[in-house]
Amino acid sequence: MQDYIRICDVEKYYGNASNVTKAVDRVNFGVDRGEFVGVMGPSGSGKTTLLNMLATIDRVTSGHIYYENTDITELSEDALSDFRKNNLGFVFQDYNLLDTLTIEENILLALTMQDDVKVLDPASASRIAADQTKTPQIETAWPAESRDASPGHSPAKRNRADSSLSKHNCPDQTSEGRRLGRKQKITHNCNEILRLLGIEDIREKFPYQVSGGQKQRCACARALVNQPKLLLADEPTGALDSKAAQTLLETFTDLNRAMNATILMVTHDAFSASYCGRILFLKDGRIFHELIRGSKSRKAFLQEILDVLSLTGGRQEVSDVK
Repeated sequence: MQDYIRICDVEKYYGNASNVTKAVDRVNFGVDRGEFVGVMGPSGSGKTTLLNMLATIDRVTSGHIYYENTDITELSEDALSDFRKNNLGFVFQDYNLLDTLTIEENILLALTMQDDVKVLDPASASRIAADQTKTPQIETAWPAESRDASPGHSPAKRNRADSSLSKHNCPDQTSEGRRLGRKQKITHNCNEILRLLGIEDIREKFPYQVSGGQKQRCACARALVNQPKLLLADEPTGALDSKAAQTLLETFTDLNRAMNATILMVTHDAFSASYCGRILFLKDGRIFHELIRGSKSRKAFLQEILDVLSLTGGRQEVSDVK
């Protein structure tokens, strides 16, 4: 089976002919769809450089990075910009929220920049399309029936929605319909991600009015609302207290399971890494070890991580694990 994301013989050099630094040295690994992968290693091991290349922020010196069948190392700058916008989500240590926008507006901004807005909950797509033919204005709160749609959603209700479409001109066939359809989808997706991350009650507040943990959950919502192929997290718990950090990591785990989100997280913190399903350890620009959690308890997995870090000189930050 082909990997969802493939990193093939990637190298990255900095400097000039008289002073060359090899930050990443022939790195090879793959990531499956829906994996939660952590990258660890001491300072200067190449973690952030690797993340930046996966994020298309930095170019490889040699090698290839494939997202499914797309080799991003061959794309032009304009094509990379489009690829980044449509396929990647970012969560950073310092949130990067816009202070002049509310929590909800920060998320909406990410949605409005998308060329093609995909419905966050595919099971409710027919309901949305049916509502567009009957409702000229955008709803700000979707009914529970639509929010809770799942594979077990009543077939009769889906059939009624499909029947409604057959009785009307499909709204996407006209420019007005496309405009309304896009707005309906944006509103629905924003409401859905706010609900999933438990921040509905702070949607109208500004970033300076909420806690660090709530800011980081907003940053996660903004990153995930466009359903990226890969969510890249660079030290996401670095600025959080232990309780907020644990809440965020549990959110990552829930989203990984509920949305099948593919996550790659760079961290120094063994406690944070213990939430991942697989850990890659870097040293001197190379992957020198790999741990897979499998069926192990998180406490047992944490101890394995600490044992490896003791060999690499990595920081052994850890909190209590239940």
